[in-house]
Amino acid sequence: MDTRNVYEIHRREGITKTTCLDPYFNGPQRQRSNPLPIINDPILSGRSASSSPPTRSYKATERPWRNVLPVPEFKPVQERPAQSEVPAKSKKPRRKPKTKNKPDATSSAVAYAVGPHAVSVSRPQRFPLWVRAAGHELSTDIRYDQFVTTAESIYSSLLPYQVRSVREFFGEALPARPGLHIIDATAHIGCDTSNFAWMYPGAAITAIEVDPVVAEALKQNMARLHNILSKRVSPPVCVVNTDCLAYLGALTSPADLVYFDPPWGSGWKKDSASFTLELGGRPLGEIAGETLAHDVLLVVVKAPENVIVDDLVAAVRRGCPSATYVARDILKPKNGLAYRLIAFHR
Repeated sequence: MDTRNVYEIHRREGITKTTCLDPYFNGPQRQRSNPLPIINDPILSGRSASSSPPTRSYKATERPWRNVLPVPEFKPVQERPAQSEVPAKSKKPRRKPKTKNKPDATSSAVAYAVGPHAVSVSRPQRFPLWVRAAGHELSTDIRYDQFVTTAESIYSSLLPYQVRSVREFFGEALPARPGLHIIDATAHIGCDTSNFAWMYPGAAITAIEVDPVVAEALKQNMARLHNILSKRVSPPVCVVNTDCLAYLGALTSPADLVYFDPPWGSGWKKDSASFTLELGGRPLGEIAGETLAHDVLLVVVKAPENVIVDDLVAAVRRGCPSATYVARDILKPKNGLAYRLIAFHR
């Protein structure tokens, strides 16, 4: 009898509880009342059915199938060639990373064609996201996401948090009535002009801008004023690309309001004790006095906080001695003065 047959060993010893030699199960089998039959399994015994029994005997706890698995063939590790024997690879030139052509921040990004000054940029500039979001949240009735802007528009435009105070000031200085004639002498891209169109429906509004590039952006904004204000504007705003001093000097018809928002320039600083406003190389006070003398009812000047109001009033009264003025501070959202509006009556 083959001593390696585990079942035969258990039968001879009188064992009814045996250990399964299945490779997928090592636990004991349940108790059996009948003696286990003799099974001559060639796989468990480690031999073929036709071969002679091996001479070595195994214990019941050993697993003979481990000894019949094929032994993997040994493959020696190939030695790496010396560094001098390795052929040198040809190095390809490193490619430069692709960069998108971004528009110049100093130039306006709209398609311009104004006389000899022709500039073509495909993507228009817009106000920053916080300006567009503030215009929507504050319910100013002006859609700031519809404006075509330039690089300086954030510094030279009526911003959403200023709209309510500005409307209160102009509503007191010049109540709305039919037949008004309003001139925005320094219109830039037309934010203040759009506010005038909203406040004074039916008024004849003229927007003047000396820079031909900015004037084209102003023209585009005024052409889509119905989108900016979400209503039709009649009559349409007249856009003039010229020097406002030459335009006002040749003015023949009376005007009810002339608005000056001159560029403050790089010389303006908050820390400076005083600042003198100029427009076209001339003091703005003299220009405002001469404008009042040319049959204009009201002149409004936008000035920084460090402008000496008394000097400005004195310069206006040299051109129009009967001029009176009213000033109002336009505040920032968080404590601070944005600018002053000074209205001169004839």
